[in-house]
Amino acid sequence: MVPAPACRHRRAMTGSLPTRVRLTDGHRGRSEQHGRCFQARRGVVKVGQREASMASGELRSRRAMIESARAAGHALDPLISESWARCETTIAESSDAAPVDAEPDEVRQRWEESPVKRSGVDVEQQLARVAEDGDLVAAVTDTEGRILWSAGGRRMSRIAEQVGFVPGGRWDETSAGTNALAMALVTGQASTVFSAEHWCDAVRDWVCWSVPVH
Repeated sequence: MVPAPACRHRRAMTGSLPTRVRLTDGHRGRSEQHGRCFQARRGVVKVGQREASMASGELRSRRAMIESARAAGHALDPLISESWARCETTIAESSDAAPVDAEPDEVRQRWEESPVKRSGVDVEQQLARVAEDGDLVAAVTDTEGRILWSAGGRRMSRIAEQVGFVPGGRWDETSAGTNALAMALVTGQASTVFSAEHWCDAVRDWVCWSVPVH
């Protein structure tokens, strides 16, 4: 997750991913996910000032379109619109944080027992390095949308704490409204939620992307 510019055992992995993360579940075989967001982040180093300016302009334009549609009461993406409709009866737009209602020891135990952790792949080190380098926050949830592990840059980690984006936080749709973690769990597909596409006010300045790991 970053601020917007001015699995069978389904688990959601959010934030910036390494170029390739290979996860192995001893009971279910192997699944690969490619992290295009990480490739884009690296690419910024190589583009010139003109290209960077163009990209920034495109992001500002996209945000303006999304915010305009939100003000008019609709979403540009049908999947976002469907999520909003579900959220209307379950959570207030004014919600300022996701609930964090699990004890740290319980969360650590669930993470240690999770298929992602038991895969033997050093997911923590890979994601932590990417998150710290880009000042992002990355996380892995369980099948219910509860964050089991997270890491981030110093600034984003402070912001994430304020909205409950921490181990033990619940980011399913009912608990935190429309967000990429919830969308990935609902649809079973990689998901991106940009700026005002988020249901809750607390994260409408965020860009969130997530991929389910099967």
